[in-house]
Amino acid sequence: MKILITGGTGMVGGLTLRDCLRRAEVAEITSIGRRRTGVEDPRLTEVVHREFTDFGAIAASFEHRDVALFCLGAYTGAVPDRDLREITVDYAVAFADALQAGSPRAAIRHLRFGCHPSSHPSSRSAATPPVPPLFRCQLLGPDRPAEGPAGFIGQPQCLQELSS
Repeated sequence: MKILITGGTGMVGGLTLRDCLRRAEVAEITSIGRRRTGVEDPRLTEVVHREFTDFGAIAASFEHRDVALFCLGAYTGAVPDRDLREITVDYAVAFADALQAGSPRAAIRHLRFGCHPSSHPSSRSAATPPVPPLFRCQLLGPDRPAEGPAGFIGQPQCLQELSS
């Protein structure tokens, strides 16, 4: 399986990238990001790219992919609303368009976790404790659940589901 991933330096993308690298059925991974992930593996190719609304300069990275995992995101309140829309909508649409052009038969998944509002430092007071860890990361498989950091809830698509 040949995988394309973006957001590999973030929490969700980092978990996803490491999980992909643990799987024998993954032959090749291309990670697109603003900076390198720092992960070393012979199956991993890292492409540093800064313009996520235009992937034309790296179109070849989208060719011959079986699966694309879009793990890029931002937390509500962490960036201005205009930037949040660009990151969560415009970047995802540009990524999907580039994938459609390069690998029209590839499966694509948008993986992210929602952040409970009370877990964001700006909305927390001494009287409001953080939300306890609520999710079990299904990226690691149902037989190897892992809890995430406090305040994160959600359940991403399972990589096993993508390969079936």
